[in-house]
Amino acid sequence: MKRKWAAALILIIVLSTFTLGFTLSYTQHIQSGGKYEKLASEVMAEISKLRKLNPPEDFKVEVVSSSWVKEHWGKPQGAEEPLEWKIYRALLLVPAEASHREFEEEWTGCIMAASSGETLYIVADLVEDAEEKVLKRTLAHESVHMLQYVNFEISRPETYDAEQALNALIEGDADLSADMLLEAEGFKPPEKKPFKPETMGYREALILIRLFPYQYGERFASFLYEHGGWSLLDEAYSNPPSSTEQVMHPEKYLEGEGFERPGLPAFREEGWRLLGENRLGEYFIYALLARWIGYGVAEKASQGWNGDRAAYYTADGSFLLLWATMWDSERDAEEFRQAAAEMVNAAGGVEIEEDLWKVEDVFIVLKLSGCRVDVFSSNSLEALETLLKPAS
Repeated sequence: MKRKWAAALILIIVLSTFTLGFTLSYTQHIQSGGKYEKLASEVMAEISKLRKLNPPEDFKVEVVSSSWVKEHWGKPQGAEEPLEWKIYRALLLVPAEASHREFEEEWTGCIMAASSGETLYIVADLVEDAEEKVLKRTLAHESVHMLQYVNFEISRPETYDAEQALNALIEGDADLSADMLLEAEGFKPPEKKPFKPETMGYREALILIRLFPYQYGERFASFLYEHGGWSLLDEAYSNPPSSTEQVMHPEKYLEGEGFERPGLPAFREEGWRLLGENRLGEYFIYALLARWIGYGVAEKASQGWNGDRAAYYTADGSFLLLWATMWDSERDAEEFRQAAAEMVNAAGGVEIEEDLWKVEDVFIVLKLSGCRVDVFSSNSLEALETLLKPAS
């Protein structure tokens, strides 16, 4: 059966032994797995028995080098910067000079292992000195991804927030299963410390965002396992968490708590085109605020999220971001609006009039209305003034 996620390449990085999701443009077999084949086959048999899932029929092990990884997996597809990075810039998460391509190339330099379909890739020069339990956990984790590929139909969501939530289920299952396998064999799983750097530059903020599925995924998977065993975890692939909020607060997943999809102001000015829309989610808000004003304030201000919707427009070198956020109460909305204002100030912003800030060449509007906070960002003051002009 052909899987909807057949092109997904799942990676493990040396930094924390967490896994990452990438898209594999093409694969190239380098050489036989050699000494790793026997151990990988044993781990696959053990983990499939533990997870009570059918193993792959055509299991392969390929050994590659870190230089091969950088050449084949370290280059972003296409020359165009992705929409998410454009939104990052508009919301002051990354500076104008930050390079998406450089960040992706640095990121893939830490890859330790990967799986694609029924093939396991091992980066020989990065695992050859690994401890036995680290190597076995790596193989077990990647084996779970192959079990997921074989046993479940997984449809990729349309929004950033839902994609993060689904990845947390996928990676959390793999982490939980690998740790349980190690514990059953008398190994203590490697300690996984939360990634909370004292200094938060844009690179650290991006890593914080990337690591969401791995910092919250296992806790989410454990919650489901404790409430319904493997069967409840398996069912989650047919009904995955719809938001990062449900992953961060697993009880909301079981309760089926949803969110609002707010409307956005109409913007149909000549020369402007809509590049795309997205939902960013509670965790993105947390990471965005933490980048500038600290973890404690960010956590408090992001709780109470009840939906959001972002639309990004472009015109001749100009951009306009419309981001509507919804909150459970007026108090939650006020907390977010205040934290967002503190963030803009910390980024060097100056309030030039009520609800309007200027940060270098970017103008940002923060508007509170009941349980809603609108965040508008543009390098064109004229576009913002047109957007905010009362309807005639």
